[in-house]
Amino acid sequence: MFGSCNPLPRTARVGLVLGLVLGWLAVGGVAAAQINTEAMRPAVSKDGVHGWLLGGVTWQTGNSNYFSTNLAGKIAYHHGVHTPFLQLSFNYGVATDARYDNKGFAHLRWPAMWHRRVGSELFAQVEFNEFNSQIIRTLVGAGVRVAVVLHKKFELFVGTGYMFEYEELSDVDEADPHPDVTKYHRWTSYVSFRLLITKWLTIANTMYIQPRFRDFGDYRFLESFSLMFKVYKALSLQQVLDVAFDSRSPWHIYPWDTVMVTKLVVKY
Repeated sequence: MFGSCNPLPRTARVGLVLGLVLGWLAVGGVAAAQINTEAMRPAVSKDGVHGWLLGGVTWQTGNSNYFSTNLAGKIAYHHGVHTPFLQLSFNYGVATDARYDNKGFAHLRWPAMWHRRVGSELFAQVEFNEFNSQIIRTLVGAGVRVAVVLHKKFELFVGTGYMFEYEELSDVDEADPHPDVTKYHRWTSYVSFRLLITKWLTIANTMYIQPRFRDFGDYRFLESFSLMFKVYKALSLQQVLDVAFDSRSPWHIYPWDTVMVTKLVVKY
């Protein structure tokens, strides 16, 4: 299957990239309430400290006033079976004196692969999102990670564990049965795969489900699909689609969230 796929000519690849970029930029989205932590995992094999930092600011005045900023960073440490990492993100935006974006998160995870196929994970997370009425949401938990398939062209992982969730919300209607503060014990599980279609095309998918132990009808779901298109050597185009669902969201919060993102990635 893989050997019969010949790479596209360079001009065809560039044309396809431009078309995909324009198509994805035309449809935008809103930020998903849940976070795909599989995409955060550092792909490092050498012992030591690794990391990156990203920041951007847009400022416009005149006929229209606009300001936005985004900051993100990750630091990871790899030694033996351990690869703990911390990732941070913050976004803020104002247009014509009205905020349209104000959210952020910090995620700390300590995976340890004690066997080639079996490992443990400890994690903690804190996040907020003004436009989802989320004052704060914190998570702490632990779980098991299993590498079901390990192949250079296909990888399949499953994970399951326990997490405690604390969340404070604003603007909850008094008649709404959803409380403004919740403290829930949840079962968190995921399935994740990565498939190399050709030398220039890779797809990845992760699906999470997080039901509440006392009420499985109260669950959070996240589907994250990504496509990585290799343009030239270390330069790639990545397209990500996230779809999140909260089965017991408050009345004033829509249960579905989607986000579509296009990224240019340089690896070295």
